Amino acid sequence: MSKVHENVGLFNECNHKWTIPEWSKIPLKAILNSQGFNVGNHEWTVQLEKGSSSYPEHIGIFVMSMGKYSTSDKGDSTEKIKVSLSIIKSGMKSIDKGFSHDFEFKGGSSYGREYQKVTTLQNLQKYLTNDRLTLSIGLAIEQKNKNSLDGPRPYPKPQPLKFYDQDFKDFQDVTIHVFKDEIDESEEIESTEGLTSDEKATIHSHKFILAAESPWFRDIFLSGMKESTENEVKIRGVDPIIFQLIFDFSYGRNIYINDSTHCINILKVADRFQSKRIKDYAFSCLRAQINKSNIFDIWEASDLYDCDETRALCEENMKSSYPDIFMSPGWLSANDKCAISAIKIDGLQGIIDETRFYKAVLARREFAIQAVINLRKAKEKESEEKIAKAPHVTPTPSNVNIYEEIQKEAKDIKEDDKDNSCNSDTQTKTETERLERLENIRWEKYIKEELEAIQKHFEIMIRNIRFHQMETEFLANTVRKERAVMQIPGIKDIIFEAYRDKTFLGKKELSKKYKSRSIESK
Repeated sequence: MSKVHENVGLFNECNHKWTIPEWSKIPLKAILNSQGFNVGNHEWTVQLEKGSSSYPEHIGIFVMSMGKYSTSDKGDSTEKIKVSLSIIKSGMKSIDKGFSHDFEFKGGSSYGREYQKVTTLQNLQKYLTNDRLTLSIGLAIEQKNKNSLDGPRPYPKPQPLKFYDQDFKDFQDVTIHVFKDEIDESEEIESTEGLTSDEKATIHSHKFILAAESPWFRDIFLSGMKESTENEVKIRGVDPIIFQLIFDFSYGRNIYINDSTHCINILKVADRFQSKRIKDYAFSCLRAQINKSNIFDIWEASDLYDCDETRALCEENMKSSYPDIFMSPGWLSANDKCAISAIKIDGLQGIIDETRFYKAVLARREFAIQAVINLRKAKEKESEEKIAKAPHVTPTPSNVNIYEEIQKEAKDIKEDDKDNSCNSDTQTKTETERLERLENIRWEKYIKEELEAIQKHFEIMIRNIRFHQMETEFLANTVRKERAVMQIPGIKDIIFEAYRDKTFLGKKELSKKYKSRSIESK
């Protein structure tokens, strides 16, 4: 039996990709343990059995709870666990298996173990890639009864300091005021001791604990500024509820993270206060929750807050699941840097379809342009509503169609702005109209810059497509008919080289950037 790995998962659900190497060398009736899952306050493992006494020609799976737990930690409870397992291979329809099972926790021990047949060993052979088997496992709490805990304990589990509410008032030596608003207003701070709202919070704390957790606080307290002498710190532009979670974590309390978006918001605030522990904890949560919908949000966070381990895991997920990821809405809205990294990915396994990368780039361009069009339409609608509400006057080019006249009027507006001595009685436009026109000129400039940025990004992405790995028919009937692609400088030469490579049946040495994505970049 293989060793159980370090636990993953910290919420009420968890998804994990499991790759089993050297499948042919694993003996029949062997039982393999997946990585551990920390889901719903309990630790779980999925076991895979390669043949059994009852079903020698099948592989099956068990889901089981791991270890014993103190009664005070768990209490007596019953949980229904929903398990999903998919055997996956790029270019093939996955083998999917899902079921639910009740587990009972009583007296510090867990009871319940469910066996499920998945597929035959013969059928499984088609899903091996270089003698490796890849599975996607999902665990979720479907129903929970008699569990006194609100959420999972953090991992790694901190040892909490025991403080009571009265201790904070009696021994606190600093008061933290947190405001969601960025604006530094001089409003009087209301008495909200111990209360946290969506907009502001006042929290009593201890300098040595905050300083130990956060270099940011340490610098504040040692700076000699008024925050250190008056024992009061005002923090603006931070969600008070997020700050409360970080505060609780600093004191060793359990915190609950809802999902990857919530976790990234915590990470952002933790980075501001330079709290390494909470950042490490947040990234461990994110790594356990990577899926096709949030991979680019997590990837971007790993770049912004510098986590190589999380970035590497995103890349590995991209390699094994790129067809599904390119079809998800998250791909269309991914930030440019992550999208380019995804398009450059190599070291893939199995049959590689380069056309998926090509289509993904076109879909991304179309989505970005449509977003700009929708934005412009919204602005035009807003302008039309303003005109409709304005007093009725004789129609002129200035109020019939603002956008049609923008370019023609731009020069006049700039000259009018310079001529401050102009008599208002001789002006053909009111000051309000002139300011509105100037705003629209700036808006048009913004739209133009957005479209130029989209085109530049599109050209970078297209140049990372490996046209040499496409079939001649696709190049002729699809790529060459796509005007947006063919008008990019240098692309015609690349397509010609791809045709030539096909003519020589791939015998001519290719540049590294045009080789198969199965080759790992060094």
